[in-house]
Amino acid sequence: MNATRSSGMETTLLRWLGAVLLAGAMAGAFAQTASRTFDHLKTGFALTGTHTSQRCESCHQLGVFKGTPRDCASCHISGSRLARSNVVKPDKHIPTQQACDTCHSTQAFSGAKFNHLGVPVGGCVTCHAAGLATGKPAGHLVTTASCDTCHRTSGWRPAAAFNHVGVAAGSCATCHGVTAKGKTALHIPTTVPASMPSCDTCHRSGFTAFAPAKLHSSVAVSASCATCHTGGFSRAVGKPNTPVHANVTVCESCHKSTATWAGARVDHSTFNVLTNCAGCHDGKAATGQPVATHIKTGATNCLSCHTTTAWRPTSWNHTQLAVAGQCATCHSGANPPADARPATHVPYQSVPGLVAPNCDSCHKSSLTAWAPTKLHSNMAVSSGCETCHVGNYSPGQRKPTTGALATIHATI
Repeated sequence: MNATRSSGMETTLLRWLGAVLLAGAMAGAFAQTASRTFDHLKTGFALTGTHTSQRCESCHQLGVFKGTPRDCASCHISGSRLARSNVVKPDKHIPTQQACDTCHSTQAFSGAKFNHLGVPVGGCVTCHAAGLATGKPAGHLVTTASCDTCHRTSGWRPAAAFNHVGVAAGSCATCHGVTAKGKTALHIPTTVPASMPSCDTCHRSGFTAFAPAKLHSSVAVSASCATCHTGGFSRAVGKPNTPVHANVTVCESCHKSTATWAGARVDHSTFNVLTNCAGCHDGKAATGQPVATHIKTGATNCLSCHTTTAWRPTSWNHTQLAVAGQCATCHSGANPPADARPATHVPYQSVPGLVAPNCDSCHKSSLTAWAPTKLHSNMAVSSGCETCHVGNYSPGQRKPTTGALATIHATI
């Protein structure tokens, strides 16, 4: 009897405990469901970031809702009543009196952006040299200047211009090429004889920029131009791809100035009549023949008439090629210095029956002078004398106007 009664009491107790647990579970589930549908913004504190996934009792302990703190410090400062299982401010946090959410967000503590407002000039070392924030790396250039002399609070890079005040002349290589920007791969080779003992020999723009740099006005370079002027180095212009520069390796043979390429003079002392002048003098690489006005010499080499020191005066003497019966080819007035017939030349082309001759039909004295010339002994003129003999053309005389002959000619 006692055993039966005891068994019945245990059964009743178990049923009651199960009911209590079920009710608690249902209440918890209801509470979580309610938390998901409850508009927390109505309380004046919006749930964002990681706060949206936290259980209600993490902040509302012992079922107390009213008076729950809204500031970060009450939950994330070690020792605070609600900070038991939360991430808290570490002991090596940078010293600041600013509220947590000034730098941190509810998404994560990492990636904080510190507001440097109010940090005094020169105060960077308070954090950035005490192990509290990113500090100067091992490869940093040697300096005792304050961080904010070059860096800005918005980011380490790019660093502002380094203050070179106090940097000794000639000591650029102490940093540049070691811990600061050095020569590029396209920099001219500084092993050229007599050049560039130090960066600031050429780079003289006030330590604010490498450009503009000037080599020739800073150091004496009397040879080895082709060492730099290959076209493979920045700002060192190379020779153009023209015939006059083909196989030329010594720039100084023609270019005598280090200030400009213009005014170059090719050494023609080794050239002769066998030289193909037109190979360079094509109007592109070097001055070429003025096709429109040059006398028609055919394929005659330039040196047949010209010298290697100047184009004019020429040594043309009509022996360079056959010119018989071809005078007018050049002596038309369009090919200086080949002169044309003057305005007072007899109008032979207007004489009836006279075939228009070439210049050397009458001008037979030589190829060096026009005079003396003879028309009648070379050309048959049977009529049209008055065409030329009017007194306006030399040497075509006109009929006399004085004396006895004038009376006779007056009726003619």
